[in-house]
Amino acid sequence: MVTFEELAHNRDFFISEAEARELVSIAGIRNWKYCFVELGRLYRWKNNRFCSLEETINYKFLEHPEAEEVYREYLDYCSDPSNCRDNPERSPELFLQLRDTLLREGYDPKKGIIVIDQYHTVCVGLHRACILLNQFGKDFRVPVLKIRCKMSRAWLLPSVQYKITHR
Repeated sequence: MVTFEELAHNRDFFISEAEARELVSIAGIRNWKYCFVELGRLYRWKNNRFCSLEETINYKFLEHPEAEEVYREYLDYCSDPSNCRDNPERSPELFLQLRDTLLREGYDPKKGIIVIDQYHTVCVGLHRACILLNQFGKDFRVPVLKIRCKMSRAWLLPSVQYKITHR
Protein backbone atom coordinates (compact mmCIF):
# COMPACT_ATOMS: atom_id res chain seq x y z
CA MET A 1 0.00 0.00 0.00
CA VAL A 2 1.11 3.55 -0.73
CA THR A 3 1.63 5.78 2.29
CA PHE A 4 0.43 9.34 2.68
CA GLU A 5 4.02 10.56 3.12
CA GLU A 6 5.16 8.84 -0.07
CA LEU A 7 2.43 10.49 -2.10
CA ALA A 8 2.25 13.94 -0.49
CA HIS A 9 5.98 14.57 -0.24
CA ASN A 10 7.18 13.36 -3.63
CA ARG A 11 9.33 15.98 -5.36
CA ASP A 12 8.46 14.89 -8.92
CA PHE A 13 4.92 16.26 -8.69
CA PHE A 14 2.67 18.20 -6.34
CA ILE A 15 -0.57 17.03 -4.79
CA SER A 16 -2.09 18.82 -1.82
CA GLU A 17 -1.86 17.06 1.51
CA ALA A 18 -5.66 16.96 1.82
CA GLU A 19 -6.02 15.31 -1.60
CA ALA A 20 -3.19 12.87 -0.89
CA ARG A 21 -4.71 11.94 2.47
CA GLU A 22 -8.11 11.26 0.89
CA LEU A 23 -6.65 9.18 -1.91
CA VAL A 24 -4.65 7.07 0.54
CA SER A 25 -7.30 6.71 3.25
CA ILE A 26 -10.47 6.48 1.16
CA ALA A 27 -9.41 4.98 -2.17
CA GLY A 28 -6.68 2.77 -0.69
CA ILE A 29 -3.97 3.25 -3.29
CA ARG A 30 -2.01 0.07 -3.95
CA ASN A 31 0.52 1.60 -6.32
CA TRP A 32 1.10 4.50 -8.65
CA LYS A 33 3.19 5.43 -11.64
CA TYR A 34 4.12 8.67 -13.31
CA CYS A 35 3.24 8.35 -16.99
CA PHE A 36 1.88 10.20 -20.01
CA VAL A 37 -1.66 9.85 -21.30
CA GLU A 38 -3.68 11.42 -24.11
CA LEU A 39 -6.34 13.82 -22.88
CA GLY A 40 -8.96 12.08 -25.03
CA ARG A 41 -8.53 8.93 -22.92
CA LEU A 42 -9.57 10.64 -19.68
CA TYR A 43 -13.06 10.27 -18.23
CA ARG A 44 -15.26 11.52 -15.43
CA TRP A 45 -17.85 9.59 -13.46
CA LYS A 46 -21.12 11.47 -13.89
CA ASN A 47 -24.77 10.45 -13.66
CA ASN A 48 -23.80 6.84 -12.92
CA ARG A 49 -21.69 6.44 -16.05
CA PHE A 50 -18.27 7.23 -17.41
CA CYS A 51 -18.34 10.28 -19.65
CA SER A 52 -15.75 12.20 -21.61
CA LEU A 53 -14.45 15.41 -20.11
CA GLU A 54 -16.21 17.29 -22.91
CA GLU A 55 -19.54 16.30 -21.33
CA THR A 56 -18.75 17.89 -17.97
CA ILE A 57 -20.00 21.33 -17.00
CA ASN A 58 -16.38 22.32 -16.37
CA TYR A 59 -15.56 21.82 -20.05
CA LYS A 60 -18.85 23.24 -21.31
CA PHE A 61 -18.22 26.41 -19.32
CA LEU A 62 -14.79 26.79 -20.93
CA GLU A 63 -16.39 26.44 -24.35
CA HIS A 64 -19.23 28.88 -23.70
CA PRO A 65 -18.49 31.11 -20.68
CA GLU A 66 -20.78 33.80 -22.05
CA ALA A 67 -23.84 31.52 -22.41
CA GLU A 68 -26.26 32.38 -19.61
CA GLU A 69 -27.58 28.82 -19.15
CA VAL A 70 -24.08 27.31 -19.02
CA TYR A 71 -22.93 30.05 -16.64
CA ARG A 72 -25.88 29.34 -14.32
CA GLU A 73 -25.22 25.60 -14.43
CA TYR A 74 -21.55 26.12 -13.57
CA LEU A 75 -22.56 28.56 -10.80
CA ASP A 76 -24.84 25.83 -9.37
CA TYR A 77 -21.90 23.43 -9.58
CA CYS A 78 -19.77 25.94 -7.62
CA SER A 79 -22.47 26.32 -4.96
CA ASP A 80 -22.91 22.59 -4.39
CA PRO A 81 -21.36 21.82 -0.98
CA SER A 82 -19.75 18.63 -2.29
CA ASN A 83 -17.91 20.64 -4.96
CA CYS A 84 -16.69 23.48 -2.78
CA ARG A 85 -15.58 21.75 0.40
CA ASP A 86 -11.91 21.99 -0.61
CA ASN A 87 -12.37 25.43 -2.19
CA PRO A 88 -15.19 27.49 -0.65
CA GLU A 89 -14.39 30.47 -2.90
CA ARG A 90 -15.02 28.48 -6.09
CA SER A 91 -16.61 30.65 -8.78
CA PRO A 92 -16.85 30.90 -12.56
CA GLU A 93 -14.53 33.91 -12.49
CA LEU A 94 -11.93 32.02 -10.47
CA PHE A 95 -12.05 29.14 -12.96
CA LEU A 96 -11.40 31.54 -15.86
CA GLN A 97 -8.57 33.13 -13.88
CA LEU A 98 -7.05 29.69 -13.26
CA ARG A 99 -7.39 28.91 -16.97
CA ASP A 100 -5.47 32.07 -17.86
CA THR A 101 -2.77 31.27 -15.28
CA LEU A 102 -2.38 27.71 -16.51
CA LEU A 103 -2.15 28.78 -20.15
CA ARG A 104 0.33 31.53 -19.33
CA GLU A 105 2.58 29.40 -17.10
CA GLY A 106 2.01 25.98 -18.70
CA TYR A 107 1.04 22.69 -17.10
CA ASP A 108 3.67 21.90 -14.52
CA PRO A 109 3.11 18.68 -12.51
CA LYS A 110 5.33 20.18 -9.79
CA LYS A 111 2.65 22.85 -9.28
CA GLY A 112 -0.29 20.43 -9.40
CA ILE A 113 -0.65 17.08 -11.14
CA ILE A 114 -3.63 15.39 -12.73
CA VAL A 115 -4.36 12.11 -10.94
CA ILE A 116 -6.27 9.33 -12.69
CA ASP A 117 -7.33 5.91 -11.49
CA GLN A 118 -6.96 2.55 -13.22
CA TYR A 119 -10.02 3.30 -15.36
CA HIS A 120 -8.60 6.65 -16.58
CA THR A 121 -11.12 8.52 -14.44
CA VAL A 122 -9.84 11.89 -13.22
CA CYS A 123 -9.57 11.86 -9.43
CA VAL A 124 -7.64 15.11 -8.95
CA GLY A 125 -7.21 17.98 -11.40
CA LEU A 126 -10.47 17.88 -13.36
CA HIS A 127 -10.37 21.61 -14.05
CA ARG A 128 -6.75 21.41 -15.18
CA ALA A 129 -7.53 18.47 -17.49
CA CYS A 130 -10.53 20.31 -19.00
CA ILE A 131 -8.45 23.42 -19.66
CA LEU A 132 -5.72 21.42 -21.41
CA LEU A 133 -8.25 19.44 -23.44
CA ASN A 134 -9.98 22.64 -24.48
CA GLN A 135 -6.73 24.26 -25.60
CA PHE A 136 -4.78 21.36 -27.08
CA GLY A 137 -7.28 18.65 -28.07
CA LYS A 138 -7.75 14.94 -27.45
CA ASP A 139 -4.40 13.77 -28.81
CA PHE A 140 -2.31 16.01 -26.56
CA ARG A 141 -0.27 13.90 -24.13
CA VAL A 142 0.23 15.09 -20.56
CA PRO A 143 2.07 13.67 -17.58
CA VAL A 144 -0.29 12.23 -14.98
CA LEU A 145 -0.10 10.25 -11.79
CA LYS A 146 -1.89 6.98 -12.51
CA ILE A 147 -3.02 5.22 -9.37
CA ARG A 148 -4.33 1.74 -8.83
CA CYS A 149 -6.64 1.49 -5.88
CA LYS A 150 -8.90 -0.97 -4.11
CA MET A 151 -11.95 1.04 -5.08
CA SER A 152 -12.05 3.72 -7.72
CA ARG A 153 -12.61 7.16 -6.26
CA ALA A 154 -15.23 7.71 -8.94
CA TRP A 155 -17.41 5.10 -7.27
CA LEU A 156 -16.85 6.46 -3.75
CA LEU A 157 -17.19 10.21 -4.24
CA PRO A 158 -18.68 10.85 -7.68
CA SER A 159 -19.39 14.53 -7.14
CA VAL A 160 -16.13 15.67 -5.61
CA GLN A 161 -14.15 18.07 -7.77
CA TYR A 162 -10.78 19.63 -7.13
CA LYS A 163 -9.34 23.07 -7.61
CA ILE A 164 -6.15 23.82 -9.47
CA THR A 165 -3.52 24.08 -6.78
CA HIS A 166 -0.58 26.44 -7.04
CA ARG A 167 2.48 26.50 -4.82
